[in-house]
Amino acid sequence: MTGYRVLVDGYNVIKQHPVWCRLPLANGRQQLLQALQQTRWPVPVARIDVVFDSAHPVDGLPAQTARIRVTFATPSADDVIQRLIRQSEEPARVVVISNDHVIVGTAKSHGALHHSVAWLFERTHPPRASTAPEQESRRPVSVREMQRINAELARRWGCDDQASSPPPRSTKRKAC
Repeated sequence: MTGYRVLVDGYNVIKQHPVWCRLPLANGRQQLLQALQQTRWPVPVARIDVVFDSAHPVDGLPAQTARIRVTFATPSADDVIQRLIRQSEEPARVVVISNDHVIVGTAKSHGALHHSVAWLFERTHPPRASTAPEQESRRPVSVREMQRINAELARRWGCDDQASSPPPRSTKRKAC
């Protein structure tokens, strides 16, 4: 095989994603498969096997590609992934994506590579560039502006505006 074979524990990934875990399962599966097509892999990938727990194939999946194959496993995806690891002729060219401790143990004991679900998310969802203004472009806030902002916040939040105002500044200079 040229390239690595990636084994993805489908529902293990979906259930740990901050957005996909709230979607109906069909939508979560679609999001995962789309993300896998766009993942920045650090090694050449020949094939991606995504394994879901289910006795029957589910309708509504995006078309499988030559590179991505979806399997619905019974009794469990864990059993299928472990079997695929054990049966691999080149376990060092297998990458397993799961946080399941049993699957991780099987991968390690057979010499397969293992990456966490968080690792996958970092490669499917690159960090966004900061939208914060540069430090140089920030201007200091005057005392008058700070008092106006505090008063507005106190009004909106229903707080006592006296408690949210900064203490009065002394106009007397201290002796050095």
